[in-house]
Amino acid sequence: MKILQVTSVFPPRIGGLEKCVYNISKGLVGEGHQTIVYTTNSPRSKTYELKDGVVIHRIPVFITVFGAPIALFLPYMIRENVDLVHVHVPPVFGAISSIVFGKMKRVPVIVTFHNDTVARARWQNFLVRIYNVILNRLILGKVNLITVPSQAYRLELKRRGIDENRLRTINNGIELSTRKAFNVGKLKQQLGLLGKEIVLFVGALEKRKGVEFLIKAFPKVKNKILNVKFLIVGNGSERIHLESLANDLKASGDILFTGHVTDEHLEVFYQICDVFVLPSLYETFGIVLLEAMAHRKPIIATRILGVSELVNSGFNGILVEPRNSEQLSEAIIQVLSEEDYANRLGMNGERFSKKFEWKTAVSRYVDVYKECLR
Repeated sequence: MKILQVTSVFPPRIGGLEKCVYNISKGLVGEGHQTIVYTTNSPRSKTYELKDGVVIHRIPVFITVFGAPIALFLPYMIRENVDLVHVHVPPVFGAISSIVFGKMKRVPVIVTFHNDTVARARWQNFLVRIYNVILNRLILGKVNLITVPSQAYRLELKRRGIDENRLRTINNGIELSTRKAFNVGKLKQQLGLLGKEIVLFVGALEKRKGVEFLIKAFPKVKNKILNVKFLIVGNGSERIHLESLANDLKASGDILFTGHVTDEHLEVFYQICDVFVLPSLYETFGIVLLEAMAHRKPIIATRILGVSELVNSGFNGILVEPRNSEQLSEAIIQVLSEEDYANRLGMNGERFSKKFEWKTAVSRYVDVYKECLR
């Protein structure tokens, strides 16, 4: 098959959706399918690239909406002759081009609904409502099939009125074969963290990630675990506020913000942490949970849609209520104080993570493509 992938975000831009589309595209090439990606030129990089067998076209950014780069894909895409279009949302604007392209070329269009768009400020709520109406009625109603990353979100879209017969669940994956073994003690020494208990968060520093509640949990944790350090990996619009909060708690020396890191450095942070925490208020899947589990790390996360599907509290992690710093601190103290319990959570998580490999996810996408082409 010749498949056109359309996405507003793609590497070298850093993020979960970016990584997801790249791994799908690379996996399809590995399965023998020709794969072309149309994306935005954000951040500015090569307008044309051949990487891991994937043909990549980067289109100039027309406008930025809610932090997402938007491009006018259709005038560039129209030259392509493909068997199928696979578009990734949010945002919806690439999907509009894809639907028009599909009608003009008479080829099926499937959409992967990665997550909702969440307002960053109160004044944006009205715009987000309009956006979601466009998404639900004009986009999801016009494509052949819709894939979602979790069963929980499939049920959520069904609740919103999307025909369940047009929904398919395909979990995201992780690269199990790329795990590397490091000398953890040596790494901690190099980073000045030898003898420290490390609590790790990885993700965008946005309100929906709930990082402020993790930071507010720090004083109680520090009171019990004197050698604790919080490592916050990622960047976003909330970083200045979060750094200010850490400073207000007189914890700026113990709560370390790294900004964006390379995959190689992220691998190091997974290796050296003692517990991984995802305090999100909203997630559709939470791929970082699986990455941490693959490193045999105990997990603490919030009991929300998309996360509860991955974390069985007491088996491969601990679930706490969202926005609850008290429960977060208690869970962190328990894991850092009870080594046998932490090891058991980590080992169970590692076994669980092996069910989620990109090769399996890509095979599921190929099945969906064939279903559309029948």
